[in-house]
Amino acid sequence: MNFTVQAREAAAKGKGPNRQLRAQGMAPGIIYGMGEPQMVQMRVDYATRFIHGLKGMVHPVDLTIEDGDKSSVKKVIVRDFQFSNWGDKLIHVDFMEVDDNTVIKAEIPIETSEECAAVKAGMVLQVIRRKIPVMCAIKHLPEHLFVDVTDLEHGMSIHMGDIDYPEGVKPVIKGRNPTVITVAGRRQAIVEEEVAVEGEEAAATEEAAE
Repeated sequence: MNFTVQAREAAAKGKGPNRQLRAQGMAPGIIYGMGEPQMVQMRVDYATRFIHGLKGMVHPVDLTIEDGDKSSVKKVIVRDFQFSNWGDKLIHVDFMEVDDNTVIKAEIPIETSEECAAVKAGMVLQVIRRKIPVMCAIKHLPEHLFVDVTDLEHGMSIHMGDIDYPEGVKPVIKGRNPTVITVAGRRQAIVEEEVAVEGEEAAATEEAAE
């Protein structure tokens, strides 16, 4: 993934210059994390599509910084961004410069196996947490976490500590072990339905016998 911004003079910061910049259809930003912070700017429409394309996930980005006739590239992640009060206009982006060994905290989406014993039996698989907070180096950052629900049955659940995490990836669990997935039982309803069906079949058999 890549994105392009333009360098700004360090003196061009503050409410006044930023207001003028936004009036020109541009948004201010900053790059920090390694060395001196660097002021940048970017087209609002271009940047808005970029931010929405991340879908709230942490992705390493090759950020090209144009500075007159020169340009440079830094590996970054989007650490923060702000939209206007109406939520329709990007007004600022914070980029954090990283390398492969930079350790970050990120929320990773989960993906489950397609088959589940409980679902086949007519029960409901409830996903309580669709993203898991983890700590890892950028080089170990997974796109998703796989959760095997194939053998889940009535009354069973999976907690954050039960997930098989990739090498170098650790869950952020503070004093508890939150539930990620559980089975919402309809067992009683299913049993009652089966009993009702069996009763109807028995009555039909007796009626036929008469």
